[in-house]
Amino acid sequence: MKFLFSAKNDADADKKFAPISAIIFLAVITVIVLFFLFPKKELLRNIAQHRQADIVAFKYLQNLLEIYPLDVNIKLSLAEQNISHGTIQRAIKLITPYMKQKPVTKNDWRALWLYYQVIRTETYATPEISYARIKGLKKMRDILQRLAVGHLPPNDLLQLADDALSVNDPRLSIAIYKKVIAMKITPTQSSEVYARAAKNALAYGEYEICAKLYFLAQQQSTTLDKKRKYYMGGLKALQSGNLLDKIMDVAQQHLGELKNDQATLLFLNNLAIAANKPGVAETQIKKALQLEYLNSKNK
Repeated sequence: MKFLFSAKNDADADKKFAPISAIIFLAVITVIVLFFLFPKKELLRNIAQHRQADIVAFKYLQNLLEIYPLDVNIKLSLAEQNISHGTIQRAIKLITPYMKQKPVTKNDWRALWLYYQVIRTETYATPEISYARIKGLKKMRDILQRLAVGHLPPNDLLQLADDALSVNDPRLSIAIYKKVIAMKITPTQSSEVYARAAKNALAYGEYEICAKLYFLAQQQSTTLDKKRKYYMGGLKALQSGNLLDKIMDVAQQHLGELKNDQATLLFLNNLAIAANKPGVAETQIKKALQLEYLNSKNK
């Protein structure tokens, strides 16, 4: 069989695979350098913060596991890298010994979280309209309900809240967002994620949660138009819930970059009238008129 291939093909193959070999060689060298230069705990913490597929982290963890074969943190971090690289069966093998029906420790919850990532990856790899997808979504929903009450960091909970909408469980999504909001986090998801959750909260009469989600969307928006849209959406939600006693204080608290926006000031004027705050209404209309005068003068 060897003679079926020409020398040219062999040379082409060598060229093709040389870069891969070079990458692996460099990765191994980097692993060795990292191993000697940095403490194990510090590197594990850095790897845990960057969950994307990383060949250096992958090789480092493989080598480290040979030295510390009983270290649970290393096993779970390696499982996470296996999931990112798509080697799902290896990940399952690493996770399985630490799966608990009722998680208690931090590692128990982390193992369940990683198992959920496995199920999620496998589910979305199936055809959209198929029995396998329906079965996978049901399994995701079951694990989601367990994870929702666990001790997970905010970013993980945000993913779960968004996933809860995907598995058609908006109430669970709202419950998770309530938990996240209570943590008083800095927003990290896109504005669209928060806006979608806000609409679901409004549909279920969760007016304050809806407003808080809109304000998170406002913070994440990069254009004035979107900031205005989500800001007004949050205040309208409070108005729909008849929460007029606190609405103007909340409006002032989240005004931010919209403080010199004429459309926003006119909206606040109408809102103050509805909230029976004539003094505030007068202040807002004066600001709006002053801005209009300055704009016309500058033209």
